[in-house]
Amino acid sequence: MSTRFLALFTTTAAVSVTLTAGVAAATASLAAPPPSDPDPVAAAPPASPSPSATPTASPSPSAKDDKELKECADADCEVTVQDGQTIKLDKKYGLDPIHIKIDDSRVTFTIRGANTKMISQVDASQMSNTSATYNGITFRPRMTKDGKMTLKISHD
Repeated sequence: MSTRFLALFTTTAAVSVTLTAGVAAATASLAAPPPSDPDPVAAAPPASPSPSATPTASPSPSAKDDKELKECADADCEVTVQDGQTIKLDKKYGLDPIHIKIDDSRVTFTIRGANTKMISQVDASQMSNTSATYNGITFRPRMTKDGKMTLKISHD
């Protein structure tokens, strides 16, 4: 019986060593390639700075967008949205923040509620008249002629 255990132990050790060597080889092959020689033309500094390089004091578009999205807390608004934005509604609606993903004319809403996760994908093209409704809150995305995405939020 001890010979069996010794054989099993030896086999297990051999497999372990083989797997470890394979993982090490795979990791080594995934290492980043060495950096190439920099382009001598690209390394030369420009002769003079461009006149448009001066900073402006105007607010960033994301600050403006975030302010507009905060106006949707009452679930009654129409705003321009961008991929990756989040809309927070008042707690009385029972929904966690709504995450927005935009892919061409399709808008995906990801919403978490009490013990649920809801994901809806809506076609927002100009010819479409679609919407998604959660807990009495309706989301109607529309793509404008200039390619921007607007979202109308309303409640019952």
